[in-house]
Amino acid sequence: EVTKVVYTTPQSLHTIANFFQSMMKFLIIFTLVLICYCLAIQKPVFAQTAKSDNGIRRIALVIGNSFYENVETLVNPVNDSKAIREKLRKLDFEIFGGDDLDLVQFKEAAKQFKHEAETADQVVIYFSGHGFQQAGLNYLVPVDAKLATEQAIIEETLRLDTLITDVQSPDRQVLVFLDACRNDPLPPSKRTNRGLTQISTGSNVFVAFATQPGNISYDGRSNMSPFTRSIVTHIDREGQSISDLMIRVRNDVQKNTLFQQTPWDQSSLNSQFYFKPKKETVPLLANNDDAEATQLASLSSNKVLGADITTAQRSTGLAIGEAKKTLHDNTTQLNNTPPQQPITEQLEKSNIISVPEAPLAIFGKEDLIFAVQNQLKRLGCYRSDVDGIWGNGSRQSLQKYFKAKKQQVVSNEPTDVLYISLRSEKGIICKPPVIQVKRSKPFAPNVSKKAQPTTPREVATASPVTSEKPPVVTEVKPKKKSLAGAKLIGGLR
Repeated sequence: EVTKVVYTTPQSLHTIANFFQSMMKFLIIFTLVLICYCLAIQKPVFAQTAKSDNGIRRIALVIGNSFYENVETLVNPVNDSKAIREKLRKLDFEIFGGDDLDLVQFKEAAKQFKHEAETADQVVIYFSGHGFQQAGLNYLVPVDAKLATEQAIIEETLRLDTLITDVQSPDRQVLVFLDACRNDPLPPSKRTNRGLTQISTGSNVFVAFATQPGNISYDGRSNMSPFTRSIVTHIDREGQSISDLMIRVRNDVQKNTLFQQTPWDQSSLNSQFYFKPKKETVPLLANNDDAEATQLASLSSNKVLGADITTAQRSTGLAIGEAKKTLHDNTTQLNNTPPQQPITEQLEKSNIISVPEAPLAIFGKEDLIFAVQNQLKRLGCYRSDVDGIWGNGSRQSLQKYFKAKKQQVVSNEPTDVLYISLRSEKGIICKPPVIQVKRSKPFAPNVSKKAQPTTPREVATASPVTSEKPPVVTEVKPKKKSLAGAKLIGGLR
């Protein structure tokens, strides 16, 4: 009888191996589920509540719409919003909004911002893109708006006053910046006025327009609009109020657009606003002898310092003495330095022609014609209404200008160079024609109208009156009268 021996793996080893495999699968699945859950409940970084250094919560809704689907595409709004977003983030603002938002996204961003504003102390709204006014109200245009009918104008846009009212509160500062009047996106039959209109707001609201109400702003040929570029340049000045910021912005934009665009603002703020408040610093050195004596007295009154008092007094006295000496030397040097010429005088003496940063190409064809016609009218060469149409009257007025300047006519069409040249002129170039009124010959007081030589030929060829002619007339006319009398007497006979 043959016995067969069969070697098999113990059952316990199989059980342990299966258990470890199951546990590894479970751990892997659990880890993946946990990671997905954490990612799902995590809030975006920009939506987290934060406080600035002084305990004030600041939030900003920044939207830039460039790529419109049904109306004219704009070049710079997305660039503008990115630059503003970066600056505000460095100034402790929480950023909301986005770029190229359609109607649904725009309304969702406004709804979220309204909720966040309930716990905010300072609120900023910035919009760059298409905007227009209709029936005294301002509308902001999403990228998918068609604006084909009057009903669509209401349904496909967001009203600016509603956006402001949703975040407004008497104890909350609200600042609105609108670079949103590039041109009118409405069909020609629906247009009522260019640009935006002033806003009726409540208390504690500041609104800044890229240009004056009823006018349009320019998108610019650079990477930002003139209005936004200036804001980005000056917004982070320490200790600068919102009023001072807008003065700098206004001056920059007027210069860079050749005074064709003037930023406008209206305010009902209850207190001054600073994007970057000035930090208070404690001076290290005293400014006068009384403060120095007070500082030394406080050191000497401290008995705990013991022997260090004398050392502190000596070091403090040496520091103040050296500071005074340095101040005296600098003052002497400034007094001995010859005064520099003003910048304007230096420019006048140089041969350099200063050209504004933004080229005139930022104007459209119609705006350039308006600008040239206005300048020709100012110089007395254009006497018709400024209508933005370059016709024969405009060309003739330009020829009058060249003739008055004794220059050769290069072109009868408006150009950027022509506008710059006209703007540099002062006074009246085209003198109005002098109309000479011919004075009639005066009558002698003792001569009757019957005896006056009133033939058409004599009146037409009458020469200017001189001092010798009146005696001649008085001699001739009595002679005619006497002859008539003689004839009458002869008849009676």
